[in-house]
Amino acid sequence: MRVDSGEKVLTLADENRLTFGRARECTICLDPDDAAISRVAGTLGREGSVWWLTNASTTRPFAVVDEYGFRSVLPPGRRLAVERPITVLVDGSLAQHDLR
Repeated sequence: MRVDSGEKVLTLADENRLTFGRARECTICLDPDDAAISRVAGTLGREGSVWWLTNASTTRPFAVVDEYGFRSVLPPGRRLAVERPITVLVDGSLAQHDLR
């Protein structure tokens, strides 16, 4: 699985798990000073043969845009099977961050 955050391009092995959010400990730290972003906004990990995107926040949703440009909201605590290329949009107070 390949993840592009604009500044970083990561290739995840099957056993890897990626985290993203404002915490500096996240695999992808979006903006450590933006309190509008959850400390750990989401995760990407594999279970069996399926990659799952999970909203790890307890309060903030984020958006997912599919390969056709359709946007949907992933509420806190929910997860989505990643079967095709997607873009994850995380809104901060200063900027919108995207991961592909």
